[in-house]
Amino acid sequence: MMYEKENNVSWALERCRELLHSKAIYPKVVVTDRDNTFMNDVDTIFPKATAMLCEYHIERNVRAKCKTDCKVKDVKGKDGKKIKPSSMVKTVMLV
Repeated sequence: MMYEKENNVSWALERCRELLHSKAIYPKVVVTDRDNTFMNDVDTIFPKATAMLCEYHIERNVRAKCKTDCKVKDVKGKDGKKIKPSSMVKTVMLV
């Protein structure tokens, strides 16, 4: 959405609910980027749905946090080769 304001998000989710026609086909899971407005509206409009965080956004946030908190720009392994940020994030997430 261009603007993730509460009334825009609510409107879009309401239209989705109308298109589904039946509670039997309402979503069981909704994937989100952790936007509070979106998460609150999902809780209201699809109360039985479970909110899950998007892996892409989690990795992006962990990578940004590592760079700022650890002052890390380029990380090299024991062999001296540069470690890709996505590999570093997966390693951090596993620990």
